[in-house]
Amino acid sequence: MAKLAQASTAAVSRVLRDAYGVSDDMAARVKAAMKELDYRPHASARGMRGKTYTIGIVHPDLRNTFFPDIFSAVAEVILPTSRQIMMATSEWTSTEDVFAAMHDRRIEGMIVVAPHISENKLVEAARQAPLVLTHRHSYSTAYDTIVSDDDAGAELVVRHLAELGHKHIVHLGPANGRLATQLSFVTAKRARAYRNAMESLGLGKFAEVADCPHYTFEDGYRAAHEVLTRSRRPTAIFAGTDNVAFGVIQAAYDLGIELPRQLSLVGYDNTGTGGLGPLSLTSVDQNPHEIGTLAAKMLLSRMDGRESVERASITPQLVVRRTTAEPFE
Repeated sequence: MAKLAQASTAAVSRVLRDAYGVSDDMAARVKAAMKELDYRPHASARGMRGKTYTIGIVHPDLRNTFFPDIFSAVAEVILPTSRQIMMATSEWTSTEDVFAAMHDRRIEGMIVVAPHISENKLVEAARQAPLVLTHRHSYSTAYDTIVSDDDAGAELVVRHLAELGHKHIVHLGPANGRLATQLSFVTAKRARAYRNAMESLGLGKFAEVADCPHYTFEDGYRAAHEVLTRSRRPTAIFAGTDNVAFGVIQAAYDLGIELPRQLSLVGYDNTGTGGLGPLSLTSVDQNPHEIGTLAAKMLLSRMDGRESVERASITPQLVVRRTTAEPFE
């Protein structure tokens, strides 16, 4: 390979190790030679030298179509550094078990998305390998944090619906337990911001969080079916995520309720699925590409030895489509 790349074996070794001081031209020649020869560094051998060239991504839900937009942005930054990505979900096991599996495989750093885990466990994990946290309003000197401004996002939703003339606006999210009360969780943040916005607009007496224990399609369907079969149903629903909103759409369809003529609906995440013409869901955009890019860059700089804490807050935007309109009289 060194001969094909017109480089010394030492130079090839530095490229393979992603060592400091390798020129872009040298790296390009070696990588071109690797591709031509179909060469793949042996992961176990690299691990024996102390580096596995692997980072981990931990997330809570395989079915949430918002997360892949974050992951693709992470990959755009990480893969050109000759590192690989190991992905795991805590959907069917505890986050602690996922962390343990990652550390057992000697990953060099982790990006953790919206974990339902204690602060102590997060700090403990960050001490074992550099960690960047997204979608959790927790702050520590042990790890870096990227959040979306959930207070601003929820206010955008409520204000948009109120300006259309809606008063009876119901929010679908957890109503009980830690996810509803611990403000480090986005679920609690969005619910509190919803209530605050309703109060500030003089609609406090209409404020209600209908229990949607998890941000899933199934819970969205159940919660929506309950509120939409009342004798006096709301004229608008603010769903905690697009996944929840999709459940609302299905429930409304099953009940013969037409959107937006008989019910306005706003989601949160602005997923690609929600933007499809047949759905055309009004939703809050958190800019997942920016979140993923920042998370990857933060992690690489931590892995390179940065000790100072970095924090970032993303300003959301409301994307208005065809699921919101003036209330039907």
